[in-house]
Amino acid sequence: MIDILIKNGIIIDGTGSKAYYGNIGIKKDKIILDKQLHEDHSHIVIDASGKIVAPGFIDIHSHHDLYIVDQDPVQRFSSFVLQGVTTSVVGNCGWAMAPCLPKYKSMVLELIQSMSVPVKQFYWESMKEYLSYIQRNSLMCNIAQLAAHGPIRISVMGDENRFCTDKELKQMKKLLRECMDAGCVGFSTGLMYYPGMYAHTDELIELAKVAGEYGRPYASHLRGYCTTLPFSITEAVTIAEKANVPLQISHLHSLPFLGWISNVLPYFFTIIEAINSVIPLPGVPNPTLDKGLEIINKAIDKGIDVGMDAVPYTMGNTTITALFPPWVNRGGRNKLLERLKDPEVRKKIKKQIETVIPQWPHWEEDSWSDPHIRAIGWKPVKVLSVRSDRNRWTEGKSFVEIAKVWKTDPFDALCRLTLEEEGEVTYIYGYPAKPWLEKMFNKMLLHPMMSIGADSILPAYKEGTPPASAYGCFPRFIGHYSRELRLFPLEEAIRRITGLAASRYKLENRGIIKHNAFADIVIFDPNEINEQFTDDGKPASSTGIVHVFINGKHIVENANLKKGIMPGRVLKA
Repeated sequence: MIDILIKNGIIIDGTGSKAYYGNIGIKKDKIILDKQLHEDHSHIVIDASGKIVAPGFIDIHSHHDLYIVDQDPVQRFSSFVLQGVTTSVVGNCGWAMAPCLPKYKSMVLELIQSMSVPVKQFYWESMKEYLSYIQRNSLMCNIAQLAAHGPIRISVMGDENRFCTDKELKQMKKLLRECMDAGCVGFSTGLMYYPGMYAHTDELIELAKVAGEYGRPYASHLRGYCTTLPFSITEAVTIAEKANVPLQISHLHSLPFLGWISNVLPYFFTIIEAINSVIPLPGVPNPTLDKGLEIINKAIDKGIDVGMDAVPYTMGNTTITALFPPWVNRGGRNKLLERLKDPEVRKKIKKQIETVIPQWPHWEEDSWSDPHIRAIGWKPVKVLSVRSDRNRWTEGKSFVEIAKVWKTDPFDALCRLTLEEEGEVTYIYGYPAKPWLEKMFNKMLLHPMMSIGADSILPAYKEGTPPASAYGCFPRFIGHYSRELRLFPLEEAIRRITGLAASRYKLENRGIIKHNAFADIVIFDPNEINEQFTDDGKPASSTGIVHVFINGKHIVENANLKKGIMPGRVLKA
């Protein structure tokens, strides 16, 4: 007897192979593929006629680990499970909740809180203790943890903005080995952020070698995604080559450096999109991204194992701290707020926001790799979520609009909102996806080593608005890019978010439909799957996902989340 029989489905196995009709059995937490599967031998039968049966989707670039502790897992993670996510790779961008040794534990906590994460305290010190803690406290989906550079460096060096000494490097390598021994599936850095921006390339090579000892990859939020993207990719490739580790480039994109032109772009885009709707035009030229892809392809041709991931939107999201020069964030959120209250320091901050030009390398004190305001202007930078009810009206508004209400300029509006919300603000930047604009990213998405991740930074409190990716990232990728734009066949789209993602972090028997693999399964309607929004433009639960199984547990049934089921596990290397 088996527990569940899924019959008459169109099976896409996650390898890129052609779809086929068939039946799948589930027994305990495993998939059963047997030609003799029959309804009489199953407790439950699901008819999947006309539906796709695929491996559960893997969010290869997630920050879910930041939202597990002291928070309601159903409120935080249900939108991901409802869009088919069964596994999240966490600890990206050099951010994680461990390790946090006693001497600098408060600094690591400050680093996490500065990202609008309302965690109150750490109940652990080591990565081993942290992973045990989250497994004991129930998980809605599977979690694969990366060891993160940020807390490792702070645990050894505090908030020092300098290169490490040999002694400090030895201590960091020891902590990283402990993380690997605890089961971390790779090592991540966030080189645009504090404290990663102060790490020399040589430090990163030596740390990546530790991951290499365990056969695990190096994942990097690069130093820069603006004009210095090619230099940043070259650095990442160099680290991977010298450390002899696979490389995963996080959320690849190219931020244009527009300067004053950004003030007229919205009008320009409107005109071009209107023309494109009548006469198809070539996409926006992006020579920086083209150069970056050229470097990646040369590295692959050379034999270096390079993968990458992208968020399938033309807009990104992060915390408000990223709108300030990196040095302003040194020491954590409280130090940031102190600096914003100092008139002289505030003048310096404003000048840098308005005048800085990215220079390579980015570890100098006043360097800034991705100055969003200088690059794309104030208009496309909008508040996504705030902590307090009194400023709820700012959500969805640009700092230009907020400044008009407060009768000030956008910079002072930014500072005021940051202070009033004590740094717990998230924002979204970029322009909405329109046919002509998104052509810029299509070439990148077509790369065979490109996986997809949601990269969702969630609001600090449940009243806030999450990014669209938290509700519809994977249905959008399938429904829009595969079904509507036909960039690639459905089998290839599924491979990108299942088998390919699993292979990057060696998640054995995940991301694939095969006999005795773990029963992480999604059943969806190929004609209906897509993201969805409410009438007022806020993201809502995606359409088309009918059933989801995680480790054999039926957690989504007929598009509804079943209550009281926490089937997730910590997946250890």
